[in-house]
Amino acid sequence: MQLLSIIRETYKNFFEIVARYWRFYGGVQSFISSTYLHLSIILGVIFHPPWNKDAIWYNVSLAILPNMIGFTLGGYAILFAFGDKEFFKLFKADKDDNNGPSPYLQLHGTFIHFIVIQIISLLFALLSMTISIQDGLISWIGFILLIYSILLALAAVFAILRLASLFDIWNQNNDDKE
Repeated sequence: MQLLSIIRETYKNFFEIVARYWRFYGGVQSFISSTYLHLSIILGVIFHPPWNKDAIWYNVSLAILPNMIGFTLGGYAILFAFGDKEFFKLFKADKDDNNGPSPYLQLHGTFIHFIVIQIISLLFALLSMTISIQDGLISWIGFILLIYSILLALAAVFAILRLASLFDIWNQNNDDKE
C-alpha cells in the first residue's frame, strides 16, 4: 500500500506542476490565440511537400529537435543564472496582485512552453517513425508541431525582450531619482 501511496503522490505532484506551467503560460486562451500557432498552421499548408506521402517528414523533426532542445535548455539555464536577487525581485508580482503571473513567471512559462512543445514534437516524430506514418493528417500535425517548435523560439526571444524592456524602464526611473 505504501508504494501505491508514493505513486499517487508522484502523479499528484506531476499534475500540479503541469497546471502551474499552463497557468504561467496563459492557458488555453494563450494557446488558441497564439500568432505562432496560427503561422504554424499556415506554413504547414504552404510547406505541403515535406509532409506528404512522398517524403518521410519525421526525419526532419528527428534531425532538428534534439539539438534545438539542448540549445534551448542551455539558454534557459544561462538566462536565469545571470542576475542577482535584486534583479529578479523587480519582476515579481505583488502579493496583493491578483492579475495573474508576474512578468518573471510569464517568462518562465514561455520558455517552458517552448521546451514542452519541442519535446512533444520529438516524441510525436518518434512515434510516427515507429509505426511508419508518412502521410495524411498525422503527418501534417507532426509537421505543424515542428514548425510551431521553431516559431516558439521567436516567442522566447520576444519574452526576453519584454523583460529587458521592463528592466530598462526601471533602470531609467532609478537613474532619474539619483
